[in-house]
Amino acid sequence: MRTDCRRPLLFSSLFLLPLIGLPLIGVSQRATFAQDASRPVNPAERVGQETRDRIVLGRSQYEANDARAVATLRDASLSSLTALGQVAGINVLTAPTESLPNDVVTVSLAQRAAEAHFYWGMAADRFARRDEAITAFTRSLRISRSIVTPGRDAGTVRRDAQFELGRVLRDGLPLIAPDDTLDSIASIAHGKLWTPRRFIFDPGPITADIGGAPASKFEFMVTDGKLFPPVAANNALSRIPPYYQNVPEDKLPDVLKLD
Repeated sequence: MRTDCRRPLLFSSLFLLPLIGLPLIGVSQRATFAQDASRPVNPAERVGQETRDRIVLGRSQYEANDARAVATLRDASLSSLTALGQVAGINVLTAPTESLPNDVVTVSLAQRAAEAHFYWGMAADRFARRDEAITAFTRSLRISRSIVTPGRDAGTVRRDAQFELGRVLRDGLPLIAPDDTLDSIASIAHGKLWTPRRFIFDPGPITADIGGAPASKFEFMVTDGKLFPPVAANNALSRIPPYYQNVPEDKLPDVLKLD
């Protein structure tokens, strides 16, 4: 009989236990939510979220064939690049490959910046802004290469940025581009697509009218490729394009140095 008397009590205790625990769980959850709400937002996290939002907006504009995508994605790229420099403490555009700190916040910002630049390049290319597209793709590639241990998404952006940069450069070099893009453009355009040779010689009367202006013996490169603009008809010689004309020889990338 004692056993029968205790059994209902045991069952009732088991039934009441979850009901007793519910108020405690609710209090605990409310406390956790309150702590999350009061936690100060890291500026890097805020910039990362803002960049994500602007990338989403820019991509939707791009897919709708809206030219405003260029400005939207340019803004996302520049703001993310500024935040990355502040957090990492280095200029990622001029720093050596794989030089970024490998902490979670820095890597996340770098991946976001590389992604923003890639889509900026895609939009600029679609809306006939070649020089801007080349700059964007070059910087996307440079940023993604600075990450020591890139995740799958960063690796995809790196691959796609290199492909798109090579594709755009096949139509010619930019007329203007920032100094930080010189090495990458030379490496992709010249080191991968053709091999230039630069030297001093007297071009003679045959080449005197190439490009519609008197030829100087300092203004030529010889290349075994077909894409070095502008190429003289039926001639292996071509003028140094404007992109390199004002760069001192000792500042040229190694791939363009005298042999």
